[in-house]
Amino acid sequence: MSQKQTFHDCANQLDPLMDYLKRKYEAEKYEVQVLEISDPIIHGKYFSAKAESDKQWVSNLKTLTGMGVEGTAKITIHGNDLEVEVIGKWLDKAAAIGVSMVVLWPLLVTGGIGAWSENKLLDQISADISNFLASSQKVASGKNPVFCPACGGEAILGAKFCGNCGQKLS
Repeated sequence: MSQKQTFHDCANQLDPLMDYLKRKYEAEKYEVQVLEISDPIIHGKYFSAKAESDKQWVSNLKTLTGMGVEGTAKITIHGNDLEVEVIGKWLDKAAAIGVSMVVLWPLLVTGGIGAWSENKLLDQISADISNFLASSQKVASGKNPVFCPACGGEAILGAKFCGNCGQKLS
């Protein structure tokens, strides 16, 4: 399952967006990779974040039990617009859940936890991209940013609720 969005007049923000995502997720201890899309027709980049483990055997165990967490955003330029598709890696979760039905029932729990964690990461990547591009559009248009009175986080202009804490905005 993937989430797709188009952001109008944001094509010039691709490189700053990639720098922002890379710094943010590296600071949160994710293994990050940014790749150019090498296609003569499609221009853009891939951003991938994978939860790090201190030891390789822990990483392998998480993958086998369906608890590995990885998210990818494919960001392509179409004219002056950016098309963002956020994609998860669900195969390891499906395999763990499938095995749990036949052999090891605890894998049903670990696969479910892994699916929930990965979905949370995908939602966070999507929200970070949306917030970054929305704030860059406000700066470009000269509009003043709006801040949440509860948490102080920057809110999207016209939003009814804060994207950080969920507080109702006036």
